[in-house]
Amino acid sequence: MASTEEKKARRRTIVVYAKAGADAAESLDVEAPQATDAPLSPKEKLMKTKNLMYSDREAELLEDLCRLLITVQPSILRTLFDQTEKADHDDLADCLVALSFAGSKVFELIKYFIEQEFSTNIQGQIMRENAEASKLIKAYLKRVGQDYLVESLSRIVKEVTERKVNFEINPSKLNSPEEAEENRVALEAKVTLILKHLTSKEMVSKLPPGIRIICKYVADAAKKVVPDQLHTFIGSFIFLRYLNPAISSPDTSGVLPPGKWSTQARRNLVLITKVLQNLSNGRTFSNKEQFMTSLNGYVEKNMTMVKQYFDDIINWSVQEKTVHPVDEVAEVSVQDLHIFHSLVFQFKDKIAAALTKEEDKNEFYRVLDKLGSYDKKTSFSFLGDAEQRYVKQIMAGRRDEASFIGNVVRTDAKSSSKSKDGSERLILIVTLYRVLWARPNGKIVQESPLLDLKTIVSLDNKSLTLIFKDNEVSQSTEEPDIIIDCIRRAHEFCYHGLPEEKKPQLRIEPKSRVSVIPRPDEPCDGIVSCYKALCDYYGVIPHRSVCWDLDNLYSNNRSLDMKKFTAKYLDPLSDKESLPLLHAFAFNHYFTTLTIKHLKFSPQTFQGIIEAVTCNSTLQELTLSDVTITDKAEKCWTMFFDGLFGNASCSLRRVFLANSPIEDKAFVPFGLWLKKYQGPLTHLDLSNTAGEKAGKSTGFLAVFEAFANNKPLADSLEVLKLNGNKLERLEPPLARVVQVAPKLRVLELSSTGLDLNVLTSLGLMNDTDKSLRSLTLSNNKLAKPEQWTSFIKYVESAVCCLTELNLSSTSIPVAVVKELISKLNGNLTIKLNLADNNLGKAGAQAVASIAPQMSSVIGLDLSDNALGDEGLTVLFEGLYNCPSLNYLNVGRNWSKPPGSTKRQTMLHALTQLINHTNCPIESLHLAGNKENRLREEIVPLLSAVGKNKRLTELDISGHGFGDKGANQLARLLVINVMLQTVYWDDNNTGHMGLANVRDGLESNTSIRVMPLPWRDISAVMSTITNEEDKKMLSMLLNKIESHIMENQTQ
Repeated sequence: MASTEEKKARRRTIVVYAKAGADAAESLDVEAPQATDAPLSPKEKLMKTKNLMYSDREAELLEDLCRLLITVQPSILRTLFDQTEKADHDDLADCLVALSFAGSKVFELIKYFIEQEFSTNIQGQIMRENAEASKLIKAYLKRVGQDYLVESLSRIVKEVTERKVNFEINPSKLNSPEEAEENRVALEAKVTLILKHLTSKEMVSKLPPGIRIICKYVADAAKKVVPDQLHTFIGSFIFLRYLNPAISSPDTSGVLPPGKWSTQARRNLVLITKVLQNLSNGRTFSNKEQFMTSLNGYVEKNMTMVKQYFDDIINWSVQEKTVHPVDEVAEVSVQDLHIFHSLVFQFKDKIAAALTKEEDKNEFYRVLDKLGSYDKKTSFSFLGDAEQRYVKQIMAGRRDEASFIGNVVRTDAKSSSKSKDGSERLILIVTLYRVLWARPNGKIVQESPLLDLKTIVSLDNKSLTLIFKDNEVSQSTEEPDIIIDCIRRAHEFCYHGLPEEKKPQLRIEPKSRVSVIPRPDEPCDGIVSCYKALCDYYGVIPHRSVCWDLDNLYSNNRSLDMKKFTAKYLDPLSDKESLPLLHAFAFNHYFTTLTIKHLKFSPQTFQGIIEAVTCNSTLQELTLSDVTITDKAEKCWTMFFDGLFGNASCSLRRVFLANSPIEDKAFVPFGLWLKKYQGPLTHLDLSNTAGEKAGKSTGFLAVFEAFANNKPLADSLEVLKLNGNKLERLEPPLARVVQVAPKLRVLELSSTGLDLNVLTSLGLMNDTDKSLRSLTLSNNKLAKPEQWTSFIKYVESAVCCLTELNLSSTSIPVAVVKELISKLNGNLTIKLNLADNNLGKAGAQAVASIAPQMSSVIGLDLSDNALGDEGLTVLFEGLYNCPSLNYLNVGRNWSKPPGSTKRQTMLHALTQLINHTNCPIESLHLAGNKENRLREEIVPLLSAVGKNKRLTELDISGHGFGDKGANQLARLLVINVMLQTVYWDDNNTGHMGLANVRDGLESNTSIRVMPLPWRDISAVMSTITNEEDKKMLSMLLNKIESHIMENQTQ
């Protein structure tokens, strides 16, 4: 079975009708062959296949089969040649080369046949023109060698054909020996010119890499069997099979346009190739052509040059997989496809028996089952030639394939073309994605997508009515059961994920006419097939990268993030192009997680998401974060929640809608869904959705009441995030949610403007299950002590089991800080965030005064509190005897402007705290910023950290300490064996500082996380003017990253 990397190299194949299409077939001017047991001639075979159709999808399946056989059992392909008539070997070779063109497979194919050619044939029979290896090489040369022939030979050959020159040296065709000698000199001069041109470094470098690879294969194989003839076999390929035919017949080879050349000109070209061929063979001329022996001296003299040319060709290396890009497309004819299809199908059991691994056999049969039998291909044979052309034109303009083409009589016709009885004869075409009705002149009178098909009615074996969403078509036909079967198979292939009640309903009598349609076995539950069908439905071209990724990258991953398709592609999906992929989730039973962030949708595209939530039964996690709808947003979100309400099979467990603007009243249907939803819903994030308008209507109230009145739902809730929504007057219903949710462990209420006393007394104090572990109250203005009364009682009580409490930006009074910390119940181990509260020096003194008794606090964030150097000194000294603190963040608290004596005292106190006290700090954050930084004053502290035995994480970013600080950091990295994480950006680190850090990391074994300082690197880059310095900087940064990666793997 092909590996993921091999699949990634897959090139999609395009079917062309150049060899088997109507135009090519008609130009043969032969009648259709009659039934006979005699072998068909090539022309008859062409007529037979001209009525067949292969879609690009079927060509891709044949490509999969070809690549599979090349990978696991290439000997099978030799057997296919044995089972094919000699006259068809060229066609089979063309097909195999086309189907294996991308990546390395075509080279694997040719290499195998070359090796077999040398190992199985006697010396004189190797690499003959009729050899399979030669056929494959010829097919490859037709695809890749033409441009080089034109560039390398056209000018030289044109000179020979246009100038009046004579290279003839046969005395019997000349008037005198002197003339023969003169012509010999001219011939040698021209051959010398050609040789110097072809063997020049420039032309050797321009020789297509695939041809050089094949030359190397020939040389390697010859070296093992006939090493003394290595150059001869390279010459037989390069000159005999490639260059010489182009020189001797420049018009038929395409080197020059067709022209009327003199007999002498053509003779001159033949003589040139005779000399070149003997040079490539390494042989002088024999007496077979006595007149040519006069050139033997020239041949002997130039043999060394030609051998060196061959050595230059093969002494070269390249990654084979890079020769033909992933997106390179090879055209393959219907005739070639049918030959390969028929051979593989006829010998399928023998091929399967030759496959040694069970997984390869399964893959072989799986692909073959999708293709079906070669003798049941959709045929146009019942149509006239003109009708065939029209049908092919219809299909050629679509990315679709026909499963049925036949005549029907439409009985509800309303056009002017109808007959006296009101009927009209039409051509019915059933494709993978839709049903079309066309007149014999090729005009499509109606087409309807299969997705819109609602009912199939056939009450007898002649009638058939198809009822679509917006229309219905009644017709009579001799093949209603075949048509019904084709339609149902196509519908199942694309939309098998639809619930049974939403699939086309069948009113068919008798019911015995209804066949069983197998469910297709496709990667990721056939999402690619569905995506392509929906692309057709919405008039969007399928994105090839999307198809490949979905087919190959998600076999062990059931989570899909739209960011990959809308931001990470060179050609990302647009809003309109996203619609089919989003809608495909309505029918998919594979993916369990869908993530959509930071996207702007039109209402039409958002409808795809609505369709998905209306039908999908397997999604367990849905993220629609920062999703903006350009128009009619309230209506779209209401429809979205209505879709959830109407989906009885919904299995969502985690819903994240953060930062998506949603009107409060749009949440009313969401509340109705929650009220009846019986499945577990563990995570709900509605942060920054309704914003200031939350509570203006009854939307959020409906959500809270749904949890309060739906016990199974409330029992499952673990995480509730409501940040950024104004919840004044909604505290009681919210408190009720907290009270009835026994597993609620995370509650985020930042910027909600709530009454903390009401929430605490009605909700938090009633958390009898003690489940709440993380509470966020940041950005709520709670500057009055009385606003904290109930909350102080809560943290003091045994009910409180918090491990994280975020009170940043709340304007909490200093007195409340002191009271809150001192009254934390003794069973807690809590990380307390008090950042950005302007606590000042008084706040530092308050915390320091109770630090020895602060046994419940394991983490303390006091960043951005204007503590100043004096306040920090007091704080650090107070923490000397704090027994529990292992995380401390005091970033951006430095005095402005710095006072030297106070600054040194503060830094000394910090050094003492981390190195000489019982305070168990492991994570220390000392970040600065442009207005608040320590600069080079931090250097002594870095020196002290080098000796520290406890710190594992250090943030020293934003201090602008320059190369001097970076140098000290480098020394720290050499000495310290405990630090695992360091943040150090925005420090004005220059090239020298970066180099010192690189050297410090060379002997460090502990650092696991140390992001590159990209702000500093950007500044360095802006000063570099030459490419060499840029390259050196890039190498330096790579070395830093490699040292860290080495540590990560230890």
